[in-house]
Amino acid sequence: MYIPTIIVAVIACKLKLYLPVSFRKKWIATGALWMFLSCLLLFTSNNNNTGRFTLHEDVYPVNVVYNCGFAINKWRHSQQYPVLSKNFTFKAHKDVRSSKREIYVLVIGEASRAENWSLYGYPRETNPLLAQTSGLVVYKDAITQSNTTHKSVPLILSAASAEDYSVVYTHKSILTAFKEAGFTTIFLSNQTPNRSFTDFYFQEADHHQNIRCSPDGGMTTVNNFDEAMLPLLQHYVDSISGNLFVVLYTYGSHFNYKERYPEIFSLYEPDNVANVKVENKVQLINAYDNSIRYTDNFLYTLIGMLRKQEVISALFYTPDHGEDMLDDRRKRFLHSSPNPTFYQLYIPMFIWFSENYQRDFPEKVGYAVQNKPKPVATNAVFHMMLDVAFIQTPYLQPGLSLVSSDFQTRQRMYLNDHDKPIFFYNAGLKKADKQMIDKRKLSH
Repeated sequence: MYIPTIIVAVIACKLKLYLPVSFRKKWIATGALWMFLSCLLLFTSNNNNTGRFTLHEDVYPVNVVYNCGFAINKWRHSQQYPVLSKNFTFKAHKDVRSSKREIYVLVIGEASRAENWSLYGYPRETNPLLAQTSGLVVYKDAITQSNTTHKSVPLILSAASAEDYSVVYTHKSILTAFKEAGFTTIFLSNQTPNRSFTDFYFQEADHHQNIRCSPDGGMTTVNNFDEAMLPLLQHYVDSISGNLFVVLYTYGSHFNYKERYPEIFSLYEPDNVANVKVENKVQLINAYDNSIRYTDNFLYTLIGMLRKQEVISALFYTPDHGEDMLDDRRKRFLHSSPNPTFYQLYIPMFIWFSENYQRDFPEKVGYAVQNKPKPVATNAVFHMMLDVAFIQTPYLQPGLSLVSSDFQTRQRMYLNDHDKPIFFYNAGLKKADKQMIDKRKLSH
């Protein structure tokens, strides 16, 4: 409102169109009074939904200056990461060794929300293969700590959390911890490099390959389906002896959904959408559900590959965040919004244990099942994967490991736009989101 007023005022001054002195004095006094009352209300208010109000973060145009400085500072720290983390060590070692080969796989999904997984009660059968997979432990009260990929994935791959995000600037990733414990590490990606910490972690692996990048280099990408990573993984499994730790970074259900799966997976039709409009919601959901069904097939095939090896193995799956799908009258779509929604936060999460793992380490499996109904967030992944492989390090927190008797239920936090932890329930969620949280019986 005040920008047009300022423009009119500038024009009036330039043309020397002055109002009477008495009129100006009256409105200067009135304006000053309103400004005083506004500031009084501003600084005494407390937004219970997003945390304490601050002038530098919440008031335009002051926040523009602050945000520019904040972004520059983050960029500078990110650029310094190779130097700041150069001498970092987890001091990791494996305290339980098996006579059998061990292979542990971490699969990171993309934009996959639990609301459309039949394993989580969705009426469409989007997980027919995983539903009949033995050795699966599904966590039905799981949320992400960030709805943005560039922050969520580092939270999964490192000891960082919403409560202590600054760790990403100085610590290396879980790949280095496994390497220190004697594992050969492999990172296969079907994601476009985004110049975030994920790219640094990618380089930490002994063997790394990105199938989305064009062989010519540059920013050109190739639209490969996630299954294209499986022959590469099989090659590494066959050609490298010893224990392996593998990260598979999938493209999952990233928009455009129709491009995420082969035509044979077009079970729900029509699924070809030219424009994102409310009137095309049915087609969008059909395409999205087909992408989830394809993910189901991808994970089932991957588990089958591990079964054939007859080794001690475990696979953990979590996406980086969920997705909005024009779900209510807000008509929100995709993810990464300043304030998250229920659909962006609520994610599928599970671990699968091979028969050899179940037989040799029944205690770990028992704790995983015991902790199944408890609330969990993506900051548990780092600690759980290390604990599954019996890797000890001062940075391992048993209280965050779902395969530990020490796992503790705690308040789950969300990392906001200014990298501050906020209780997820107070991270800008609206009435419609909180109704869905109650409907799905999530802890808060």
